[in-house]
Amino acid sequence: MCLTEGDFLVNCRARKPEAAGWGRSALVLSAAIAVFIVVFPAAGWAQELEFGGELELRGTYDTNVLRTAEDYDFELRRHDVDETELDDFYGALKTKLHLKMPFNDVYEQTLRYSLEGNRYADLTDERRERHRLGFEPTVHLSRSVDLMLEYELEVDNRDRKAEYLRPDSLQNRAGAMLRWKIDPNNQLSFGYRFEDQDYESLEDTPFDDYQGHQAWLGYAHRFSKRTRGTIDLRYRTRDYEEDTRDELGNGIPGKDRVDDRYEIEARLTHLFTPKMLGRIGYLYRNHESEGTFYDYDLHRLHGIWVQQFPWQLRLQTYLHYEWRDYADQRAQDTRVNPISGEPFQEFSDEDRADEQLFFLFSVTKELGKGFSCGAEFQYLNSESNDESSEYESQSYSLFVRYRF
Repeated sequence: MCLTEGDFLVNCRARKPEAAGWGRSALVLSAAIAVFIVVFPAAGWAQELEFGGELELRGTYDTNVLRTAEDYDFELRRHDVDETELDDFYGALKTKLHLKMPFNDVYEQTLRYSLEGNRYADLTDERRERHRLGFEPTVHLSRSVDLMLEYELEVDNRDRKAEYLRPDSLQNRAGAMLRWKIDPNNQLSFGYRFEDQDYESLEDTPFDDYQGHQAWLGYAHRFSKRTRGTIDLRYRTRDYEEDTRDELGNGIPGKDRVDDRYEIEARLTHLFTPKMLGRIGYLYRNHESEGTFYDYDLHRLHGIWVQQFPWQLRLQTYLHYEWRDYADQRAQDTRVNPISGEPFQEFSDEDRADEQLFFLFSVTKELGKGFSCGAEFQYLNSESNDESSEYESQSYSLFVRYRF
């Protein structure tokens, strides 16, 4: 088996886990079923249907499920939890389906549906269920220019007692991308996306509705048959339905939070042999906001290594190191009252600064007929002069996957 650039997947978990319910999931599931019922008869006009998907079952043990700092229990918005750095076992189910319908040489339609669900052994309130339903029409304007449209509906269900009081949410995304193959070695793409995030009303939740816009410009150059480089420029803005905050985290009444994010990322991919692939990259991000609490600059160095071994074994590693400097967010220290022994927060004179190291190592064994199994290890370490932002996590996973 030979490797290509698409032969690797980095399964990085979000910083904070989430939970689930059944209300809105029924909506998107019903919509998915209805769409498939409508689309399949219409697919009779398509030329060659392509139906495929993926099913994965995964079991994981995580040493710090909530990504919390050691002995630091402030502003976590949690219910009836007396300790930090909670570990747990959880199971995950992931399903992806796609139906591609080329109607003629100019137009094709792709329908996608995915389901992700987690169930925890002890932290049962952290269960989660997320559905995504997407439509991706593609118009081939010429042999070298493609116009890709997209619409995606995402429903994320969580328990009302989940940590951080993160509620159910409904997100709509719509956009378009134009891709121009200038010649066999050069490609240019640019796109736009609109997003609308709607959270369920939940008392004291720190999450607020927002609307946002994204735009990006990408350029890819193939230096040789084995080496390819890309550079991307990205811009994103979000307008939140909440007051912004000052350097101490206090709300500024009457001043809405509006975030602007600018990014530039460069990557270099090289296929050393038909069975060995590597990639290195650099990301710079400038995040600006009304108020000063959310302003920061981020730098990230990252790399991927994929190696195919005999006996249908594949090794994948991913590493990134990043540092983030906040422009005007005061770091917090924990102090202990010498009389009562109770901890309390105290602001330092320094602006917050974070460093993060993430490492992933996985081994996959191909079993034949679309089946595979494997093991994965993830390590995450966050260092900061803000004590609430210092945490460490290790996770160990076994998984079985079926692709068709």
